[in-house]
Amino acid sequence: MILIQNVSTGIPFGEQEYEVRINERVITRFTHRREDGLVKCLLAAAKAVEQARWEEAVRILQILQAADRSTPANGGTEHKESR
Repeated sequence: MILIQNVSTGIPFGEQEYEVRINERVITRFTHRREDGLVKCLLAAAKAVEQARWEEAVRILQILQAADRSTPANGGTEHKESR
């Protein structure tokens, strides 16, 4: 299930904070003005999800690069050339 939920407290006008959830997992948050309408809300949600996915991809690449740098190129074994 995909859910876009207003999580703001207080006055229900002006800029509001929303969460996008897939099942129970919060994917991202974004802001939207309720008076701007549903189409703009859905577009803002889609852009926020896309941005969150790219940020997640960058984090994964950084983790993989760090792991690659910490692993010896020869798999941890050294071979000495014999003559």
